[in-house]
Amino acid sequence: MTLLTLATIASPPGPTRGASTAVVVTSWWPRAGARFLGGLILPGARACSAGLAAQAPALPVVEPWPADSAGLQRDTVGAIGAAIGIGYGGMVAACLERVQRDSAIAEVLVTGGNAGPLLGAALPRRAYRPTLVVEGVEVLAGRR
Repeated sequence: MTLLTLATIASPPGPTRGASTAVVVTSWWPRAGARFLGGLILPGARACSAGLAAQAPALPVVEPWPADSAGLQRDTVGAIGAAIGIGYGGMVAACLERVQRDSAIAEVLVTGGNAGPLLGAALPRRAYRPTLVVEGVEVLAGRR
């Protein structure tokens, strides 16, 4: 019997910041421990911009704009930044919804320094644990 099936959405900070967002499903049994069940890896918001510029070199690489940006942008930078900002949360939410349907997960956990903009509309704010990796290292080191 599975005690807990958990989906973790991670958007890590650091040198690969914005490169990817992962939706990972793990089950935990009291005696056997954790077992990876599968998941999805999405391009990060910044990777979407870089990929667009790589395929269309005349277009600039831009930072994603907020999800509440206006849909009628009047310049290239605004059009790209707003589109990624508006659409990225929906892409993550759609992938989470599919994973939830395929796995019957009980809990969603959001972690990573870049997850902040996805909270609220796309992901549950109450599930945000930005320092989860540090917490895990503390547990392994016997400090908790």
